[in-house]
Formats: sequence, structure tokens, C-alpha cells
Amino acid sequence: MGKKDLDNETISISKASEILGISEATVKNWVKLGKLSCISRRPYVFLRADIMRLHKTLDTSEYLKSRRNKTRNSENYIPKSYIDSNSPNYPIIKALIVELTGKHINIRDIIHAYARSFCKSKDIPAGVIDSLLGKAQRALPVTLLDKYPLSYIEGEDTLGMLYISLRRLQEKKSTGSYYTPFYVVDKIVDEAFPKDLPSDMKLMDPACGTGNFLLRLPKGLLPKNVYGSDIDPEAVAIARINLVLKYNIRTASNLDTIKSHILLQDFLKNNSGDHFDLMIGNPPWGFVYSKNEQKVLKELFVSYTGDKNPESFSLFIEKSLESLADNGVMSFLLPESILDVRLHTAIRSLMLGKAQVLSIHYLGEVFDKVQCPCVILTLKKTSKKAKDYKTAVSFSKSRKSEIITKKSFTADSGHLASSSFQLICDDTEYALLKKIESAPHFTLEGNADFALGIVTGSNKTLLSDTALAGYEPVITGKELTKYSLFPARKYLRFTPENFQQCAPERFYRAKEKLFYRFIADEPVIAIDEEGLVSLNSANIIIPHMSGYNARYIMAILNSSVMSFYYRHRFRNMKVLRSALEMLPIAKCSEADQKRLSELTMQPDPAEIDKIVASLYDITDEELALLLRFKVL
Repeated sequence: MGKKDLDNETISISKASEILGISEATVKNWVKLGKLSCISRRPYVFLRADIMRLHKTLDTSEYLKSRRNKTRNSENYIPKSYIDSNSPNYPIIKALIVELTGKHINIRDIIHAYARSFCKSKDIPAGVIDSLLGKAQRALPVTLLDKYPLSYIEGEDTLGMLYISLRRLQEKKSTGSYYTPFYVVDKIVDEAFPKDLPSDMKLMDPACGTGNFLLRLPKGLLPKNVYGSDIDPEAVAIARINLVLKYNIRTASNLDTIKSHILLQDFLKNNSGDHFDLMIGNPPWGFVYSKNEQKVLKELFVSYTGDKNPESFSLFIEKSLESLADNGVMSFLLPESILDVRLHTAIRSLMLGKAQVLSIHYLGEVFDKVQCPCVILTLKKTSKKAKDYKTAVSFSKSRKSEIITKKSFTADSGHLASSSFQLICDDTEYALLKKIESAPHFTLEGNADFALGIVTGSNKTLLSDTALAGYEPVITGKELTKYSLFPARKYLRFTPENFQQCAPERFYRAKEKLFYRFIADEPVIAIDEEGLVSLNSANIIIPHMSGYNARYIMAILNSSVMSFYYRHRFRNMKVLRSALEMLPIAKCSEADQKRLSELTMQPDPAEIDKIVASLYDITDEELALLLRFKVL
């Protein structure tokens, strides 16, 4: 195919999305906003030449960077917590990265030079490094090593820190790699290892990267029992060097052990049949598999359901459970979404069938420049169906390279289900939840219409700070409080054809509807009787439960009883329709409904709480108790 043929080749929206490194929804939005041209919209068809031209432009554009799109962001960066910021090596690596930015120096040559320096400091023969990395293409200038002298520090992945600081964010995102802060590694190791360490215990890190987990293993674990794998050849080479330094490897036989145990391979395709007593680590998140790889994985993994790209960490959990010996333990750092997002139902079901959930440790956000709450999930493989045991639960915050536990308790394993692994309340709180659920009630599922607020696609151009001719007030989450709305601060012309997303107009114009704040950790509900429109930070509920009006439902959803229920049942800073549809809304007498509805006119939260509590048979003592309970 010649260049002219290539220029005229047409491609689908999925291929355009793949080339540009953005979602199909973003591709459609860019077409609507005129940022991208297409041949057809039904279906979407593009000229390859147009897509490739935009692809080249984006590499130097600030547009995607401003949208927090790290897939294409190619800046070097320093992972702040990968090693201790108090380490003498930390400021040196920062300065070295600045020195090397923009210069064409082979990364392996840099690693080679510092690895040789570390080995020399420990009297390990230089030939050991050459056998692992090969000969350097070009020796670094001596002046560079003298100017930026790094020291070997036991347990610190200095070489790994240097390596990942040189790699581009684009590379790390595409492979699903997020490198784990050292203090989180220590927490996982501490939770996974028994206090009395058996000398013959075999351990595996299935996505070992540069070996930061392996470096911080207990000293009693012998090198012959340490295993790891990764698909990154540079990372595997560094992991091997790190173990050479950790265990002072000097002989050829011991070096061969390291080489044969730390392998350049895809763990998911490993059919060795080895079984391990411990599996620890941070498996890849969000790895993008090709269509052919997806077909193969579909046949191999029962946790891969649906037709979209599989979640890599789910596959690693399934393969790790298969690779564990009976009664073996697996402790992984995972996104908190694994606990209750519907997409991960299949892997939760698999875990319940094959293992006990020993502990769930909520960590919050621990990665530099990545906004994703994390958990340490620790499982024990068992050949018998796991039941009637306690799961340890803890909530922590990271502060200055330290994990500080704020709350901990044990919960009955019966609280776990394939629908959700969230264990965010202790037994006393759980009893209150069950009491609330036991009251006669209905839910909004099937008894209300839900609609999303408007997504303009371009707030800068479509919203106004003043009421221009033809514009109307638009409600956002900022104007939405419990029971009432502040005056709108933005205005727009209601032109659905110009919006990226818009519900049918009848939902906005409904004369009695409820707005709910999308970004919140509990229901925040206000009534609208004026037919106002809203942005998607303020979404819509239109109840149609026979015998119950919108004001009554608002009173229940805004009450402290329902706040307690929501906060201890769901753990999400986004209020989702699926959660709202599950909330148990108490049935009541006509008199109670009338009283609560009247109280919402000039809200008296304390009086509303008292009446709502009585509907759920909550005593005054229990109401005082639930008002004190906090979720971290």
C-alpha cells in the first residue's frame, strides 16, 4: 500500500481511539466540538491521515495534559515516595534527572554504571553485573558519577528509583505499572509474613518490576526460595542485580539461581506448575490487551467476563490463587474498586470460593500523581469452602512516608458477598444497618426516573456568568444543599444539539423533582419545583412511588439515619444511581408522611431525624450512637 493509499485509508472509531490514546466518548466529543473531522457518524468513520495528523499534534499539545490524560504525557518525573525522601540518594537522583533530561544517554548504560559502583562497594565482582546487563554500550563520563554519587543502602531500590524516574509516564501507563511506595511495601510484607518464618517458605512476586518488594523481604528468607517475574527486560535485570546486592551473591551457582528464579516472562502465561507459600506484590492495573490476547485470556480465565478489555489485576489474582499451595497466603496492593465495582463481581466470587479473606486494609491514595484509593487485600487459599471466620479490617492514612491506622476491627466473614467486599463497619454498626434494612420499606429501583445533568463538553464557551438573552439559570453541585438550592451562579442556552450529553428535556422541566449532588459521600437532596436544568454535578430523581411524595422521600434521604446507612454501606465519593436505588426508604402512615413533608418546608434536621428514626424502630440511644459513628 503506497503513501497515497494510506492517506485515504478509513478507520473505525475504536481504531481512532486506540491511536489517539483517548476514549471513544472523547473522540465523539471532539467531533462534535469540531476538533476532529470524520467522514461519517453512523457509524463513525475517519480518514487515517486525519487521525495520524492529530496524533502527531497531540504529542506537543498542552490540551490532553490539561485534562489529566497521563497516557500521552511524556514528561519525566520523580515518584516522591518510592524511596524514603530522607535518603541521601533522593536529592542526588532528582538532580541527576534534571541533568539528563533532553540528553540522549542510554538508560541501561546509566543503570550499568551505578550497579557496578554498588557492587564495587560490596566487593562483588564486576563480571556479575556484566553477566546480568551485558556490556555497556558507552561508559558514562567519570565526571557525571563524581558529580552525582549514589550510595548503596540496604533495602532501598535506588536503581529502581533511578530507572522509573527516567522512564516516561506514557510507558508506565500503557503497561499498567504503578510503582509502590516503600512504606506500603513494608506494610504488605508485614501483613503477609508469619511471625515465625519457616526456612523453606517459597515466595513469588508475579509482577516484580525492579524488585522493590523482594529487596524488603525478611532476612531469614533464603534466595533459593525467592521468585519473581515481569515483562519488562530492564526491570528484570535490575531486580536480579538488587538480589545480588541483597544476598551478596558472588558464585556462579548462586547467580544462576537468581537468573532462573527472577524471570522475564508473562506470569499469566506461566505453566510451570510451581506452587508457592506466599504471593505478594502490586499486580498491574489497567493493562491494555490486544484483541488477540483478549481471545486467549477469555479461554483461560473464568474471572474474565464480558467483551471489553479484561482488568489485569483480576487476572493476576486468579492466576495467583492457582499458583498458591493449599493454605498459602496472597497479599496484593489493589485499587479499592475491586471491593464493590460490578465489573469485578466474577473475581470476588472466585475469591470467596477458593480462599478466606484474612484482611482488608484501606489505605486511601498512596501513589504519586495517581488519584486512586487503594487497599491491601490478603487472602488465604483453602480447599474447603471458607465460612465462619473473622476478617481483619483497618483504615489508614499516609503521612510523611508512614501509614497511620485510624480505625480497626474484625468483621464476620458472612458480611462478604460477591456483590461487595466492602467491610466498612464493625459488628455494632452492622447490626444497626440490618435493623434499618428490616423495617418495612420500599426502594427507588423501578419507582423513580433518574436523569443525568447536562455535560456541555465546553463549559468555557457554553456557560455564562450573567443572564444573557435566551439563557436560563443552570444548577450545579455547588448550589445544591440538603433540602434547598442556592441561586444559580451560571447560565446557559438550552440547546441539546450542542451538548456532549443531555437527558430528554421532560426530565429537566418536571415540576416536582429532586436534585442530588453527584460528588458527595452521602445523599444531598434538594427539591426543585420550577423546572430548572442542571449540569451533571447535580443529577435528577423523579419519584413515582404510589402513595409517597417527593418531599417525604427527600426527608428520608437527607436524614442522619440514611446518612449513616449510606456511609456504612457504600464507600465512594460519587453518589451513583445504583446506590440510591438500593436505599431502604421506610413505609409510613399518612400522618407521618404529612408531618415530615411539612418539616422540609423550613427544615428542622433534629426533628426530622427523630421522626425518621422512629420509622426504622431506632431508639433514642441508638440514634445518639449512630450520630457519633464516623467512617474514614
